[in-house]
Amino acid sequence: MSAMMGLPQNSKPAPDNREAAAGHCSTAGKITFRRLFQAALLLPIVLVLLAVAGVPAAPASQPRGIDSITTITADQDGANLRHPSSLFYDHHAQELYLINGGAGRVVVYGADFFPVATIGPGRGVDAPRGVFVTPDGMVYIVQSNSRQNPYNRITILNGAFFVEREIILNEIPEAAEFAPSQVAVSRDGLIYLSGSTKRGVLVLDNEGNFLRRLEPMDMISDQEAIAAAAAKREESDQWPASVVPIAPPATEIDDLDQPRSRRPEEAAQREKEFARLTEELETARDIWADIPEEFRPRTEEEREEARVRRGLGPPRINRVVIDREGNLFLVSAETGRIYVYSPEETFLYAFGEKGGTPGKMSQPRGVAVDERRNLIFVNDYMRHTILAYDFNGRFRFEAGGYGNAPGWFNFPADIAITRQNQFVIADLFNRRVQVLEIRDRQSTADQQEKTEPPAAAIVITDEQNLLTDTPARPAFAGDESKQEATNGGQGESSDEKLQ
Repeated sequence: MSAMMGLPQNSKPAPDNREAAAGHCSTAGKITFRRLFQAALLLPIVLVLLAVAGVPAAPASQPRGIDSITTITADQDGANLRHPSSLFYDHHAQELYLINGGAGRVVVYGADFFPVATIGPGRGVDAPRGVFVTPDGMVYIVQSNSRQNPYNRITILNGAFFVEREIILNEIPEAAEFAPSQVAVSRDGLIYLSGSTKRGVLVLDNEGNFLRRLEPMDMISDQEAIAAAAAKREESDQWPASVVPIAPPATEIDDLDQPRSRRPEEAAQREKEFARLTEELETARDIWADIPEEFRPRTEEEREEARVRRGLGPPRINRVVIDREGNLFLVSAETGRIYVYSPEETFLYAFGEKGGTPGKMSQPRGVAVDERRNLIFVNDYMRHTILAYDFNGRFRFEAGGYGNAPGWFNFPADIAITRQNQFVIADLFNRRVQVLEIRDRQSTADQQEKTEPPAAAIVITDEQNLLTDTPARPAFAGDESKQEATNGGQGESSDEKLQ
């Protein structure tokens, strides 16, 4: 029968179609489930490998409260920036001066942030550290010694970037060992220099003659500097006017009159915890016998001894900034504080607290004064953030974080503010300069969602609802215009002040 139907002699009748289909579906289902299970196990591994391999992820959402205006990544020759380390914004010419670290150049950008000029070896500049431009267009560039020039110096150029003269710091006895890092020039022509090897700020006249040192006094741990300061106090009948009051910081507060550090219940809890740790350490001292001393927990006596070792002395100042009113801002990464002086060098106040948590400064590097909103912005090099303070020195909010998306930073080295109130950040290891706009609370209220922001977003924290206030700047002696500028909580615009 099979031969008559044309089938092979040894062939068997095909099974029922429904049974074949059922068997196929069962086998396929097992294979599909197994593959899905394997894929689920492999998915996290694949994602990690993609991240390590540098495959770009989806673009991060725009940080809330921050708008990215533009990003500068190239110099005038079109070469990538190496290490943008220092900034100065000329409000009169609306030009940005950038020190491109590693290249030994000062790059000048126009109002549209396109490069228009480069100041380099042809103009006597090969190791720039800081730059300042006076209202009449004179450019002061402080330089460290280099292979081409063995002297620390200030190179002064005219508006056409031709060298007018130089001040050789090595020829000044009081500045012979001074390694300058930044320069600022007052409206009276006084030159202020900060440096990494000496404490305080060096003050010179415009011809380069030494006048004095500007030295705030704060709690430091350098025993040599403490002893020198104590000797000066014994020689003088007057206590230095620049001594910073030793008081609890005003950053971590629930209300402005009751800092957390003053709460008796928390103080008692801390003392109790210290006592417990001390007791445990005494009973388990043998455990730490083989551990290097610097890694061992300290006893309460050792803590007290460390506190006693701290004393009053002049902190290291890594940056000096002069705002358009002539006030001096001295930035100290050592103490995590900013010291503010009047144009007459009268000490006004200090603000900031050393630390690595929100509201504190680990390594402050630069200052920008927002006179429209009466805020002082400070970039923190180690925390990758921008912190805002009012003119009374109270912490208001902060923005930023570590990353390479717009609004994120990788060791921000400096900060400036433009005539249009845009913030310029020297983003050192991202090798770029970011131009940002930080909106105030009212302009962002309609954009804030009730849900939690994404983990990758930068958040402007304003838990105390403080941005609705416009604090007035403290009155400065001999300058009534500042009181008029803050009447009604409304500051005079930058454009009006430049007229």
